[in-house]
Amino acid sequence: MKASASVVAGVFSLCSLGLGCAGHHAPPGGSSDAAFAVVEIRPQPRQALKDQIIQEASVAEAHGLTPFLELTSEFSRRCFLVDHSFDDARMRQALTGTYIIRIDIDRWVGRFGETGLDRLPMALPGFVQLFEGGRGMGPYIDARSWIADAPSAVAPSLGAFVHSFVDAN
Repeated sequence: MKASASVVAGVFSLCSLGLGCAGHHAPPGGSSDAAFAVVEIRPQPRQALKDQIIQEASVAEAHGLTPFLELTSEFSRRCFLVDHSFDDARMRQALTGTYIIRIDIDRWVGRFGETGLDRLPMALPGFVQLFEGGRGMGPYIDARSWIADAPSAVAPSLGAFVHSFVDAN
């Protein structure tokens, strides 16, 4: 019985790697374009999600970029498709001037704390505008705002949303 449990666990691990996690494809602090940045925050011992968001929002503002949260899930095909389209020219243009703070919600279950992220009625992937150095959350856009998960469908909606804040700064 123990042997079969370890085989199942091993297969699950391999399947998880095969699905890919958005954060594995966007190294912290980096993106393929200097006009925007993508970072992923993960649970850290003795550091609340709220504190990590505030810290990353400060980094964004120090670089003159507008911070947004991206809520994603490594188990969602829609998230996978959108997260892996950030190298597309249309998505790069849509995200110009932004600092995307990526949160894989599956890693944070039960750890949302005071953020209120667990109460947003959002379809994944979703993007939330941050203000006051990450201490406040504004409007959001989610997968219900585009008809397909291809860059040609996502970029116009996402670009209009983020630039309504980026261009205002």
